[in-house]
Amino acid sequence: MTRHTDTWVFNIDSEVWDDCLGHKTGDEGVDDVTPRFGFTDTDDVSPNDFRVGDTVLARIVSDDSGIGAVFEVREIVPADTTPHSVPGYDFEWIVFCDTVQDEFNSIYRENWELFAEVSNADLEAVKTLATRNVVNLFSEYKQTYIDGLLEHDSVTEAVRTRLEDSRESGDKDDPSIWTEKTEIEGRNYKQDGIDPDHPLAAHIQETDARIYKLTAPPDNWLTTYEYAAFAFGESDHGLWEDLSPGDVVLFHSRNEPAWEALDEQASCILGAGIIGALTTKPQGESWWYDERPNSPKDQSFPYLVTFDRLYATGDIEDIEFSRSILGKDTTEANADLTALTANGMPFETADTICNEAAETGFPRHRIREPLDTTADSEPGRTLVNAITAHLKEVPQVAIHKSFTGDLDKESLLGGLYFPDELGDTIIEQIQAALQAGDHIILTGPPGTGKTEIVDRVVQSLADQYPYLYSGAELTTATADWSTFDTVGGYMPTETSGDDADTNLAFTPGIILNRLKDTQTGVQSNEPVIIDELNRADIDKAFGQLFTLLSGQSVQLPFTRNNREIELLTTDHLDGLPAEHQYVVPDSWRIFATMNTYDKTSLYEMSYAFMRRFAFIRVPAPEFTPGDDEAARSELTSEMNAYINAWEGIDPSDEERDAIGQVWKHTNHAVDDRSIGPAIVRDMLAYVINRRTTAADDLSERVTEAVISYILPQLEGVPERKQIITHIAAVDATDTNTLRTAARDMLQVTIDTETES
Repeated sequence: MTRHTDTWVFNIDSEVWDDCLGHKTGDEGVDDVTPRFGFTDTDDVSPNDFRVGDTVLARIVSDDSGIGAVFEVREIVPADTTPHSVPGYDFEWIVFCDTVQDEFNSIYRENWELFAEVSNADLEAVKTLATRNVVNLFSEYKQTYIDGLLEHDSVTEAVRTRLEDSRESGDKDDPSIWTEKTEIEGRNYKQDGIDPDHPLAAHIQETDARIYKLTAPPDNWLTTYEYAAFAFGESDHGLWEDLSPGDVVLFHSRNEPAWEALDEQASCILGAGIIGALTTKPQGESWWYDERPNSPKDQSFPYLVTFDRLYATGDIEDIEFSRSILGKDTTEANADLTALTANGMPFETADTICNEAAETGFPRHRIREPLDTTADSEPGRTLVNAITAHLKEVPQVAIHKSFTGDLDKESLLGGLYFPDELGDTIIEQIQAALQAGDHIILTGPPGTGKTEIVDRVVQSLADQYPYLYSGAELTTATADWSTFDTVGGYMPTETSGDDADTNLAFTPGIILNRLKDTQTGVQSNEPVIIDELNRADIDKAFGQLFTLLSGQSVQLPFTRNNREIELLTTDHLDGLPAEHQYVVPDSWRIFATMNTYDKTSLYEMSYAFMRRFAFIRVPAPEFTPGDDEAARSELTSEMNAYINAWEGIDPSDEERDAIGQVWKHTNHAVDDRSIGPAIVRDMLAYVINRRTTAADDLSERVTEAVISYILPQLEGVPERKQIITHIAAVDATDTNTLRTAARDMLQVTIDTETES
């Protein structure tokens, strides 16, 4: 098969034609003329879209517009790396070409009438294509364009062969067409191509999602992209409640801003989203302009719609989202509105599309309206098809916002018991650390619920604050961890191709994968739980992350597309994150747990690492010493309190008292060598399920539980012999069995007669 190449149409103003096509790149006196063309990162094309060998049809934009030359792409380079950029223009990328044919007997004219017929478009609208900056066209247009050019008698055989091969190559015979002009003059939505592979269109196709439009003032949409959420007021609670995760919404902007001092904007559709979750924002916070303190409208918009995927048509990268509109002056806010509404689908276009699809206009007034009311009337799908080519994906989380909410202690502590309201205190400490911007380490003996608590906290954050957090991840540290595991490194690619230099690519590690979606490449924000942190060699495992955890950006010794990988704080982010940039949202956190049985690891932590975390202690309960009636009664009450909190645990009094005594003797054996209630719960569950009808030897079951759940916790503990000796003193244990297990598993010998 012929190698697949794309054919590009470059629109070049007649005034700069000679400068672009007649540039000399050779040494002085050497006639080396290299055509060059420039474009910016804001165009709907990236350098990766071009390939060496692609065909370029250079089109003169003048009264006699038409193809003036044919080129082949030679090289694509950043503008700041070459002395041969196009002077007078602020381009980011330059395409250098080789000439295939640079003279025609007469300029080829496009057959606009035929194209209008093929694309089912208005003829006058088609003629304006030459004034557009970035237009994605129907593939049929390429056929029409090339067919007309091939009929021209001045086309050389080399050009004819190239165009015929290009037209027939590729798996789907659907190559791209890109028109590039030196000044942005808007985009044409009526004639742009349908992109069935766009995630938004694919989502509708795969899920049969409902499609709605949401209407708001233009400055409200600024806040929507700032917080990655759309809000409904109290009076519109029913409209909010009727939406569902997976629904698709188009963002319609009115002319008039809510802030009366701002300039009016053209009414347009300026974005879209796939609904992720419905939630509410923290009470007392003012996000929208009409919510500002002492606002004459005294409005509140507490009901939030958040997004799984979020898109915009405007120049989002030019808007500063680190500051709310409430803190900006009118000049700044107006500039933001201009950037946001740039390239939006005009209301008139949307209205025409709706009338053609359903004989009813675009619903412009109510805050929320369905756009796919009947099976044979689908203006919503038609609008989505018309706008997808102009949508750029933006973060669906508010990366510039810190956590300011509250943790729900009741739900987080459900099924857990902590004496003396210790659980409430732990949650309050975690909340304070989150609000202070700290990462968190929970320390304590094994089985105190450290991992359970932080897992519930991060899941709650993702559920209750989906505009901040896109998920969560739990991992367990190991002694083998290095920065390759946490940060990332070079790994072989699945297909290296013919170029030996491309068989390695940077692969992000555990931490970086929490900051960017591995499938879409879009910014994400997933708090990470590192269980058993003390197992890792901290310095070896965290490396460059030390700098990041201190709130500073850092460059990694790896590259992607010849750009150094960067870990950035939001303070150092300019616009949207690039492919080589990983941005740490202001609310992102590391949660870790540490087993204080291994004190050595705790002491080996450097101060540089420890000072980046808030340490929160989760202790084991303390029991009254002694074996008198009062002490036994207190232990029984404490055990009952835990058992009542544990669903599915219903021991007999004898089983409860036996395990309670084991717990007490274990925790009193050596200072700071306690076990927590989670281990006790497992022991109770074991002795309950180990009951038999033939015999019910409590001592045997309790001893087996000790061997199964306590002895593994004592591996490497210097005082393990003393602890086991104390456990053996409990009446409900089998000393001989315990002695044998201690010798085999922990290499210690106990003598209850001399050491009890």
